[in-house]
Amino acid sequence: MLNQAYTDAAIYSLDKAYWLLIPMATIVGLSFGLVLFAQGTEKLFNPRIRARHADTVDDTAPYEE
Repeated sequence: MLNQAYTDAAIYSLDKAYWLLIPMATIVGLSFGLVLFAQGTEKLFNPRIRARHADTVDDTAPYEE
């Protein structure tokens, strides 16, 4: 789709800008989502990070909303 946008000169025309912007936004959004997923799973499964977090959190404190 990006190649078609390039060959149709969507770079120079605002009427066809969606041919570039939608795929680029999709790639950026997917990349950002995968980075957040990787960081979340690392915090979940990495024992060194969990141990460091357990030292900084007071589990005996009452839960407040």
